Order: sequence, then C-alpha cells, then structure tokens
Amino acid sequence: MSDFKHLPNNLNPKYENVVVIGKFMPMHKGHEFLFGFAKAHAKNVFVLVDNTPKDTIDVITRAEIIKLSHKELNVGYFPNKMPQEPSETPDFWKIWSSSMQEQVNKVAGAHVKIDAVVASMDYGKELAKSLKCEFLPLDVERSTLSISATEIRNNPQKYFHYISDAFKPHFVEKFAFIGAESTGKTTIINKLISNYPIMENAITAMVPEYAYQYLKTFDGEFTPECVPLFITAQEAQMNLAAHTSSGVLFCDSNALTTKVYAQSVFPHMYEDFPQELEEYVQKQDFKMTFLFKPDQHTPFVEDIHRNVFQKEEREKRREVWTLRGVQLGAVREESGCWVAKSRGRPPSQAIPTSGSPSILLRPTST
Repeated sequence: MSDFKHLPNNLNPKYENVVVIGKFMPMHKGHEFLFGFAKAHAKNVFVLVDNTPKDTIDVITRAEIIKLSHKELNVGYFPNKMPQEPSETPDFWKIWSSSMQEQVNKVAGAHVKIDAVVASMDYGKELAKSLKCEFLPLDVERSTLSISATEIRNNPQKYFHYISDAFKPHFVEKFAFIGAESTGKTTIINKLISNYPIMENAITAMVPEYAYQYLKTFDGEFTPECVPLFITAQEAQMNLAAHTSSGVLFCDSNALTTKVYAQSVFPHMYEDFPQELEEYVQKQDFKMTFLFKPDQHTPFVEDIHRNVFQKEEREKRREVWTLRGVQLGAVREESGCWVAKSRGRPPSQAIPTSGSPSILLRPTST
C-alpha cells in the first residue's frame, strides 16, 4: 500500500485552506489516504482531533502523534469534549463549526478562511454548510479502503496492518515473561514463536532483553548508570517491534525486571529508586505478565549477565516480584503442552481476548 504522507502538495491547488477532522483512535491507512487527498487539493491542510467522552487515548497524545508523524500537516485538537450526535443538542452544527474555526485560527496564529472540509463521511456536507465553505468528499462508500477505526478498536489484531505505524505501540498486545535468572523465559518464548499457532494470520515478535545484550557486550559490567539505559532501551525496543509485528509481542523483560535486578545488586535503590524510572515501571501495560518460578526442572545455567548472583538467590527475587501486584500467571508443562495460566482462571485455546488472561499452548503437530 502506498505511503500517502509522502504525496506532494498540488503545484496549483484549488484551495488555500482545507480541514480534516477525526478521532484518529487510531489513525489508520484510511486517514492517511484522506490526508494525501487533501494535500493534493490545498496549499494548507489543517487536521483537528476530536475530543470525545469515551477516549481511550487522550486527545493531546493523539494530536502529538499525528504532528510528529505528519510534519507537513497543521495539527490541532478540541480542548473540550465535543458532542457526537445532532440529537445531543440543537446547536450541534453551530458548536462544531465555531469550534473548528477557533482551533484552525489557533493553529495558524491568525484568522484563516476555511475553503473546504475534506471527509469520507456524510457529516462533512453539513459541516461545510455551517462553515459556509465547500465539501470535498472522498470514498464515502469505503470502496478504496474498507476499514474504520471502530472496526480496529473492536479487533486490533485482525486489522493491525491497517493501523498507522505511529499508533501501533498503543494497540499491540504485549505479554511479559519475567522472573529470576535461568528459569526458562527465553526458551519458552522461542517455543511459542516457532512451534505454536498463537493467533491466526498473526506474526508475533520477540522483544529480547536489552540488559543481556549490553552486559554480554561489556563483559558483565553492571553499574547504577546502566539502569536508566536498560529501562529506556527496553521500552524503545518494544515500540519499534510493534511496527514489525502483526499485533502480538512477547517481551523477554520489562522495566520491573530491571528494577528488581538493580535493587538486588545496589541495595541503596530500595530507598532511592529514581522517580522518572519508577514512572516507566508503573505505566507499562501488558495484556498479561507471566512469572517464572525456579524449580527442579529449571537448573541454573551460568551466563555473563548472571555472574553477580548465586543460584540460591533466585527464589528470593521471585518473592519480590510476587509482591509487586502485577497480574501474574504460572508457566509449566502438562502432558506435552506448555500451559501459561493465571490464578483461578481456566486456560483457553489461544492468545486471550480482553478479560481472559490465560493461554493454553499446544504443539502444531505430535
């Protein structure tokens, strides 16, 4: 599919200023098609982000993502919640048209005459009438790109390929595999990716542990200065991996892992863990976090990044993880099947949908 954001503006545009509005929750290929069409007909394209009572991504974040990923657009947002249906208020179209004019002026830093509204839905006609400008429709019947943000929100993994890259980190389903050293985390992730039908038509991506890569490169040298790098680099890897996956990420570490590891090595971090790093720990959102418990089936294997610990310390750190209050599951092998199951929930046959945090992982063949 073409990358519409790189389409050039028309050398002789019909309009000086056009406006595109939307929730962009998420922004998807249909929106990028709309942006490209608007650019082909106008010198200046203003994009205004809707502010709804049911936002799952706040309006400022959505506007910033669009602004950063489409620098050629003039992006603004509605600071107040906007009515979504004409039945909500008799002044529906007046509220929208006056708010649009106000925000376009704010983005431009001066009064701007809006020449046209560009939209792929019928509301554009009424908005243009209220704004006393033209309506430029595009693919109202969705014959070119048959997708909507509502469909994506209802089933992100099915339509993940339609989501614009900049929004993919907000819709990818992430599963964290954490626990003490040498408990089989990486082994299990590799088995999942190579041997099991996790999700139909989905490509999963493994996010490796950045700390391991770093410590192996620098002969296991771990200092307090490494901690911020490990946390931010792990986060960056997850965001980048979201772009190459089909909506599912298996993460071989997370910010909590780095925190527990650091506090085990540097006791002063129990009392003085940097607040900005704690924010990373608290904000990470995983579909489920699986805690791996050391037992007789997982012998301790020496490695460069484990040289600061004795194998007896694994159980102690497991208890630390348990106290963190994350949603934890146990991973074990049953009758030839790897089972990852949350406490008190029966396993299901695939990656769980929202509200069903259990996985039953069966081989593709015997």
